[in-house]
Amino acid sequence: MTYTELKKQVEKDINDFPIFFAFNDEQFIEGKAKIGVNNNSELLSIGAGGYIKKVDRDSFHEIFINQKKRLKTFLKDKENLKNSLIYELSNHEYCITHDEREALAALGLKLGKLNSEQLEVLQQAKNEYWQQINACDDEGYEVRI
Repeated sequence: MTYTELKKQVEKDINDFPIFFAFNDEQFIEGKAKIGVNNNSELLSIGAGGYIKKVDRDSFHEIFINQKKRLKTFLKDKENLKNSLIYELSNHEYCITHDEREALAALGLKLGKLNSEQLEVLQQAKNEYWQQINACDDEGYEVRI
């Protein structure tokens, strides 16, 4: 499994969950019908306009607990860690910021808490990331750093 496949699996878990987002009365009424709720007292706000059934609260939290466990297990493999870091370095515009902390945070990691093996993999990931950036530049793509 790749990191993007893992992310898609988590996305599917959330999309398959009985949840809705509403930003007006019409969306709220449609959302309640979508998840099978008649009474507002059966709803739990998760913030940002999102709602779930109160009875599903623990199941909803379990999605994120399981995701965190899957990610931690996935990242124990050095190649998975490296490829995930490359993905997140790109995703967090490391070529502009030169700051790996956001990429690490996306993986549940902190720079000051990495062991020597993880630090070595981080350096490998940054090297490969820059090689990819330079390859784009060599192919004639405009790259601004």
